[in-house]
Amino acid sequence: MFTLINEHGKYLKVRRGQSLSELENELGAPVAGELFAGRIIERGQRCGVYIVKPLDSYKVIAEKLGVDEGELRKLNGDKRIYPKLRLFVPCTKSGASI
Repeated sequence: MFTLINEHGKYLKVRRGQSLSELENELGAPVAGELFAGRIIERGQRCGVYIVKPLDSYKVIAEKLGVDEGELRKLNGDKRIYPKLRLFVPCTKSGASI
């Protein structure tokens, strides 16, 4: 079985040895599911990235950026946050990145 790709700019093929963080940097969005060489991932809308500061929490970050706390948690897999962590920020309603 194969996947036919007509629009190459719309998809990204995972390269051998590529790390999750490299892939997320290239896509500008979190990657869900199993990561393996040859996997084809559809590029989504690029949104913002927020670098966590000391004493930040999901609630504080959501209020600062004007986004929903639940959406922020869901987009980042509800992982524990700590200073210097890169969190993906949901796109605003207008589609602009934050």
